[in-house]
Formats: sequence, structure tokens, C-alpha cells
Amino acid sequence: MNIVEYLYACNASDTFRRLDAEFKKTFELLAAQPESGTPVKFTRYKHYRFVIVKPYYVFYVYKNGAVYIKRIIHTARNYKKLLAPDGNL
Repeated sequence: MNIVEYLYACNASDTFRRLDAEFKKTFELLAAQPESGTPVKFTRYKHYRFVIVKPYYVFYVYKNGAVYIKRIIHTARNYKKLLAPDGNL
């Protein structure tokens, strides 16, 4: 199950409403302050930044005046393996 399926499955819950509000707040912050996220320290992904919307990592890039969300990964997952399945970070 991916994040969208999960959120739709929980759409009537307090969890969904909280996550929805947190994602909106975070995306508004990134639109206003795109360099506010933490830079990723992997050579392969040095242009990535991330923020945490508990319990998710939100990976994004800021390029040409726009923020592009690249991946949203649950903090329980091994994000290094998901970003680089070949182990080449």
C-alpha cells in the first residue's frame, strides 16, 4: 500500500486530518522558504533536501524557483535503500 492508498483508507480518521494539515503546512513553508529543509548528504543526491512530516520523510529539490517533491517515505522504511536500490548513494 502506498501513501495515497493509506491516506484514502484513513480518510475519515483523525490521523488523516492531522496528516493532511501537516502536509499542507509543510508545503506552504517550502513554497515560502524552499531552502529550509535539511540537505541530503549523499553524493548522488546532494541536490536533494528533506523535511519530516511525522511519520514521513519528504524529499524534494528546489530548482529554477520551484519546489519539486521527489519522494515521500515513511520513517520506518530504509530510505537509503529506497533512494538507491543499487547501494550507490
